[in-house]
Amino acid sequence: MPVMLEVWNNISYFITNNLTNIIVGLMLLNLLILIWLIKLVRSKGKLEEKYLGMMSGYEGQNIEQLIMDYRQKVDSCSENLNLLEQIVKKIEHDLSYTVQNVGLVRYNAFQEMGSDLSFSVAMLDGKCNGVVISSLYGRDQSWCYAKPVEGGTSTYKLTAEEESAINKALLQKI
Repeated sequence: MPVMLEVWNNISYFITNNLTNIIVGLMLLNLLILIWLIKLVRSKGKLEEKYLGMMSGYEGQNIEQLIMDYRQKVDSCSENLNLLEQIVKKIEHDLSYTVQNVGLVRYNAFQEMGSDLSFSVAMLDGKCNGVVISSLYGRDQSWCYAKPVEGGTSTYKLTAEEESAINKALLQKI
């Protein structure tokens, strides 16, 4: 027992001589624990706000069921999005065959006529296919011609005005 008494005396002596340091150390430790506790309380408050915001209007419901419902809604939205993407692709495909570019040239086909009453109009789709229509206006009669256009050119002989109308239409594509 004397060894135990001697150890106890040494501990008691150490504590008495360093009591100020021990108290300051314990106070610093308490301060750190207080700061940590304040941070935890704030964190809990923020989490509680987020939880209440997420659960507003769903009081008494199971969160697992809510998550499953939201998952089902997301899957449904994903399916709808895929369907819409397919529809948009079909529309884009179909639009490439519609008239997208138009070029118009007005001119005086006959010298004795005043004003530019004759015209050539080129109407082309997204693939530069379509038609060029020319109307020649004369004092006593008028003529109308239509020539097919494929890839921006025609297999028929084109007039300068028809070529100009096609070029104007092609420039719109750029």
